Amino acid sequence: MTEQTRPEQLIDHITYLASLVSEPRSVDSTLDKLRAITARTTGPSPQDVEVLRSIVVELENYLTQHERLRSFTTETLRQNVERHFAVGNPERKAKRSALRQIFLTIIACAVATATPAVLGLMKGQITLAFFIFTLFFGLALIFRSIKKDLVAQLHGSVNYLMAGTIGTGLIALNFPIISELKLDHLLFFQHGGFLEMAIPVYAFYYLAFYLYAKQLNVAIPRALRPVGAAISAILLAAILMFIPHPVAVPDELFYHLALVGFGVGVYFSGIAAILGFMTVPKTTVLYSKTMLFLSISMVLQTVGNANFAVFVTYPSGDFFVNDPKGQILTALLIMGALAFQFVAAFKSKTSLSS
Repeated sequence: MTEQTRPEQLIDHITYLASLVSEPRSVDSTLDKLRAITARTTGPSPQDVEVLRSIVVELENYLTQHERLRSFTTETLRQNVERHFAVGNPERKAKRSALRQIFLTIIACAVATATPAVLGLMKGQITLAFFIFTLFFGLALIFRSIKKDLVAQLHGSVNYLMAGTIGTGLIALNFPIISELKLDHLLFFQHGGFLEMAIPVYAFYYLAFYLYAKQLNVAIPRALRPVGAAISAILLAAILMFIPHPVAVPDELFYHLALVGFGVGVYFSGIAAILGFMTVPKTTVLYSKTMLFLSISMVLQTVGNANFAVFVTYPSGDFFVNDPKGQILTALLIMGALAFQFVAAFKSKTSLSS
């Protein structure tokens, strides 16, 4: 910023720096100085120009030292500013870049699925389930590419989000593989196979949202903190282990273990969604949209898995029951959840690039 910089350029510079701040209230007092200058009918005086320069310095110091979500150094911040003002429409460029990566990810997933299918290495429901798995895996890689721009405290949050995303894809593979390979006659696979893995998968989602909410100083109720969530999950598991069901099953223990896995997973995804919605009002629109779409995704996964557990499985005692309506609704909800996560990834990359 040279001495000859015009007041209008300084104001544009301040406006852009302010847009990078995730918590607008934290710089309100600084921006009040700008509002006082722009509210005047006369042009900025030399003293006003000095105030504008001091505002720039204050915002830069805040972003490099106190910003809660993004990691900036003096150098990277300078590069961001130069890149922003060097492009005619930086928002459109950021959107194109994000869309390009997402489209390439989807194409790569389609190729990775089509190749073994054409070679006859997989067929039937496994092909569709494998495509869904690759989409979740590709989504996890997109989230990983975002991590480098976040503060160190959020790296764990992204790691948990990636683990939960990949785990969701693995759950999608669970039923088709057991069905296609005719493994459902085996004791362990009779009631959904590895549904117990739903507990760590959705616990990872919960931890991701919890760490994000904690970073933003959200007032988290005791029941939603890790200890409270763990105690509630254990109580729910105990209830599901002994709750009676309408149809007798040959292997009660394995049936209830599968029901516990799915039920506790639904609980963790539900409280993850609650934590996500609690963070939305804490940030600017630019940042909150990402969490809004992620939270909606968790709602869809919660409803989808609960629908499968209650309306498909519980009345029949069979995780493989042929109830097309219930299974189709579950599949649509999970696909909707995947779509919302891709939108969240798009919003993340856009907000971090613009």
